[in-house]
Order: sequence, then structure tokens, then C-alpha cells
Amino acid sequence: MTYSGYYYYQGTLDESFSSEIELVDGNRLLYSRQYDDAIKIYQTLLEKDGNDPNILCRMGICYYFKGDLDRSYQLFETALLIDENHCCPKYHNSQI
Repeated sequence: MTYSGYYYYQGTLDESFSSEIELVDGNRLLYSRQYDDAIKIYQTLLEKDGNDPNILCRMGICYYFKGDLDRSYQLFETALLIDENHCCPKYHNSQI
């Protein structure tokens, strides 16, 4: 059942879909260069799933553009430890 673009299960928002909405919001903030706000959203998502290399990578990109290269590198490395084929950290590590 859908209602207003959201997926509901017995009247409550499905948890995985809720996380998808948060990820889209975080990405929107990232691409709008609102890095601190994006980091807050990504941190919330990591509390739910600390093993998602996509979230770690996006958070690393935020820190990269904020000039915190050490934190950025740590996040990219963590993403690569989880998924060595993840392309985002490889691309950004080559630029640091």
C-alpha cells in the first residue's frame, strides 16, 4: 500500500524506506555543499547500519570538502575494508 509516496505497513513507515529517504536527504545536502548537515544525517544512518560503505563514503566526501583529510581518509579506508570493490573511496583516495 502506498500513500503520498511513502510505503506504509499497518500504518507505520517502513524502516528501510525511511532510511532511503534519509539517505536522499543527506545526498541532497552533500550536493548542496551543506556538509555539516549532511554529516549529521549520515551519522544517524550509520547508527542504524555502521557497515554501509556507501554512507561511509558519502560522509568521507563531506569531510574531504570540509578540508578534514585525515577523517575523510579514515572513512574511505573503513568503506574499503567492508567492500574492497567499492569505487568511491578508491576514486577519492587517489585525489588526496
